[in-house]
Amino acid sequence: GVTEFGLFVELDGFYVQGLVHISELGQDYYRFHPQSMALIGDRSGQRFQLGDVLRVRIRDVRAALGRIDLEIVQAGKKRDSRDAGKGAGQGAGQGAGKNSGKGSGKAGRERHRR
Repeated sequence: GVTEFGLFVELDGFYVQGLVHISELGQDYYRFHPQSMALIGDRSGQRFQLGDVLRVRIRDVRAALGRIDLEIVQAGKKRDSRDAGKGAGQGAGQGAGKNSGKGSGKAGRERHRR
């Protein structure tokens, strides 16, 4: 899912979610656009939205809190519906995630392309 504070990502093949906090998106100022479920950079125009696929790296795990913090390694492209269900983790600490927006405002899925 996409929220005003970041992107929730589900890692391919692991069925766990983590957060890419808005502060990890770069030097730009990102605004949340609820109509399009997107974060858009004011200066760059960089857009992160529902259905984007990203390559991410695990930054921190807090098992007691049920939290996984992620960072973007590489922004990809819009996920093609023909690719649904494809993808796998990319080695230790890296993986694929897709943003599908299931569940409540904070729940969602992401893969490793954007």
